[in-house]
Amino acid sequence: MTLIQDFLPIFQGGSWEALTTPGSEKYHHLWAPLLIFEMTGYILFLIFSIVLLFLFFMKAYKFPMLFIIFLALNLIYSVTDFFISDLIPTIAAESPPDDVLKFFASLTGVIIWIPYFLVSKRVKNTFVKPESPMLHPSTQMTP
Repeated sequence: MTLIQDFLPIFQGGSWEALTTPGSEKYHHLWAPLLIFEMTGYILFLIFSIVLLFLFFMKAYKFPMLFIIFLALNLIYSVTDFFISDLIPTIAAESPPDDVLKFFASLTGVIIWIPYFLVSKRVKNTFVKPESPMLHPSTQMTP
Protein backbone atom coordinates (compact mmCIF):
# COMPACT_ATOMS: atom_id res chain seq x y z
CA MET A 1 0.00 0.00 0.00
CA THR A 2 2.84 2.39 0.83
CA LEU A 3 4.32 1.91 -2.62
CA ILE A 4 1.02 2.87 -4.24
CA GLN A 5 -0.11 5.59 -1.83
CA ASP A 6 3.21 7.28 -1.07
CA PHE A 7 5.74 6.54 -3.79
CA LEU A 8 3.62 6.47 -6.93
CA PRO A 9 2.48 10.11 -6.48
CA ILE A 10 6.11 11.20 -6.07
CA PHE A 11 6.87 10.06 -9.61
CA GLN A 12 3.59 11.18 -11.15
CA GLY A 13 3.07 14.60 -9.62
CA GLY A 14 6.46 16.20 -10.23
CA SER A 15 7.57 15.77 -6.62
CA TRP A 16 10.61 13.76 -7.67
CA GLU A 17 11.92 16.68 -9.72
CA ALA A 18 11.18 19.18 -6.95
CA LEU A 19 13.03 17.10 -4.37
CA THR A 20 15.99 16.00 -6.48
CA THR A 21 16.76 18.94 -8.78
CA PRO A 22 19.59 21.13 -7.49
CA GLY A 23 18.42 24.70 -7.00
CA SER A 24 14.78 23.88 -6.36
CA GLU A 25 13.23 25.04 -3.09
CA LYS A 26 12.76 21.55 -1.62
CA TYR A 27 16.04 20.09 -2.90
CA HIS A 28 18.38 18.18 -0.64
CA HIS A 29 21.18 15.95 -1.89
CA LEU A 30 19.92 12.99 0.18
CA TRP A 31 16.35 12.96 -1.16
CA ALA A 32 17.12 10.79 -4.20
CA PRO A 33 19.19 8.18 -2.32
CA LEU A 34 16.63 8.08 0.51
CA LEU A 35 13.65 7.61 -1.79
CA ILE A 36 15.45 4.95 -3.82
CA PHE A 37 16.55 3.19 -0.60
CA GLU A 38 13.00 3.23 0.78
CA MET A 39 11.37 2.06 -2.47
CA THR A 40 13.91 -0.70 -2.94
CA GLY A 41 13.45 -1.80 0.67
CA TYR A 42 9.66 -1.90 0.37
CA ILE A 43 9.83 -3.91 -2.87
CA LEU A 44 12.38 -6.38 -1.49
CA PHE A 45 10.45 -6.82 1.77
CA LEU A 46 7.26 -7.39 -0.22
CA ILE A 47 8.94 -10.11 -2.30
CA PHE A 48 10.56 -11.60 0.81
CA SER A 49 7.15 -11.63 2.57
CA ILE A 50 5.53 -13.48 -0.33
CA VAL A 51 8.32 -16.07 -0.31
CA LEU A 52 7.96 -16.45 3.47
CA LEU A 53 4.21 -16.85 3.16
CA PHE A 54 4.68 -19.63 0.62
CA LEU A 55 7.32 -21.37 2.78
CA PHE A 56 5.12 -21.04 5.87
CA PHE A 57 2.17 -22.81 4.28
CA MET A 58 4.47 -25.45 2.81
CA LYS A 59 5.90 -25.96 6.33
CA ALA A 60 9.33 -25.76 4.77
CA TYR A 61 12.25 -26.37 7.09
CA LYS A 62 13.96 -23.20 5.81
CA PHE A 63 11.11 -20.97 6.99
CA PRO A 64 12.24 -20.37 10.61
CA MET A 65 15.76 -19.24 9.68
CA LEU A 66 14.53 -17.08 6.80
CA PHE A 67 11.91 -15.51 9.05
CA ILE A 68 14.60 -14.69 11.62
CA ILE A 69 16.70 -13.11 8.86
CA PHE A 70 13.63 -11.18 7.68
CA LEU A 71 12.99 -9.77 11.17
CA ALA A 72 16.63 -8.80 11.69
CA LEU A 73 16.85 -7.13 8.26
CA ASN A 74 13.61 -5.28 8.94
CA LEU A 75 15.05 -3.86 12.17
CA ILE A 76 18.30 -2.85 10.45
CA TYR A 77 16.31 -1.27 7.62
CA SER A 78 14.12 0.69 10.06
CA VAL A 79 17.11 2.04 11.98
CA THR A 80 19.00 2.95 8.81
CA ASP A 81 15.96 4.63 7.29
CA PHE A 82 15.37 6.62 10.48
CA PHE A 83 18.94 7.94 10.65
CA ILE A 84 19.20 8.75 6.94
CA SER A 85 15.82 10.52 7.06
CA ASP A 86 16.95 12.52 10.07
CA LEU A 87 19.80 13.98 7.98
CA ILE A 88 17.28 15.83 5.80
CA PRO A 89 16.27 19.04 7.63
CA THR A 90 12.67 18.98 6.39
CA ILE A 91 12.11 15.49 7.78
CA ALA A 92 14.12 16.14 10.96
CA ALA A 93 11.96 19.20 11.74
CA GLU A 94 8.79 17.11 11.50
CA SER A 95 10.12 14.32 13.76
CA PRO A 96 7.72 11.80 12.23
CA PRO A 97 6.26 9.43 14.80
CA ASP A 98 5.74 6.84 12.03
CA ASP A 99 9.48 6.13 11.88
CA VAL A 100 9.70 5.74 15.64
CA LEU A 101 6.64 3.46 15.64
CA LYS A 102 8.10 1.44 12.76
CA PHE A 103 11.35 1.03 14.72
CA PHE A 104 9.56 -0.13 17.89
CA ALA A 105 7.35 -2.50 15.91
CA SER A 106 10.45 -4.04 14.34
CA LEU A 107 12.23 -4.21 17.68
CA THR A 108 9.21 -5.85 19.32
CA GLY A 109 9.07 -8.44 16.54
CA VAL A 110 12.76 -9.21 17.00
CA ILE A 111 12.48 -9.48 20.79
CA ILE A 112 9.45 -11.78 20.69
CA TRP A 113 9.71 -13.87 17.54
CA ILE A 114 13.42 -14.60 17.17
CA PRO A 115 13.75 -16.30 20.58
CA TYR A 116 10.47 -18.14 19.97
CA PHE A 117 11.64 -19.48 16.62
CA LEU A 118 15.01 -20.50 18.06
CA VAL A 119 13.68 -22.29 21.19
CA SER A 120 10.17 -23.51 20.41
CA LYS A 121 9.63 -27.25 20.11
CA ARG A 122 6.48 -26.56 18.12
CA VAL A 123 8.52 -24.70 15.49
CA LYS A 124 11.06 -27.53 15.37
CA ASN A 125 8.27 -30.09 14.95
CA THR A 126 6.31 -28.11 12.36
CA PHE A 127 9.09 -27.03 10.04
CA VAL A 128 11.05 -30.22 9.52
CA LYS A 129 13.47 -31.17 6.81
CA PRO A 130 11.81 -33.65 4.44
CA GLU A 131 13.23 -37.13 4.48
CA SER A 132 14.80 -38.40 1.33
CA PRO A 133 12.83 -41.36 -0.08
CA MET A 134 16.14 -43.07 -0.84
CA LEU A 135 17.12 -43.06 2.83
CA HIS A 136 13.82 -44.09 4.33
CA PRO A 137 13.73 -47.89 4.90
CA SER A 138 10.00 -48.27 4.26
CA THR A 139 10.29 -46.93 0.71
CA GLN A 140 13.09 -49.22 -0.42
CA MET A 141 11.94 -51.91 -2.75
CA THR A 142 12.93 -55.49 -2.16
CA PRO A 143 13.08 -58.09 -4.94
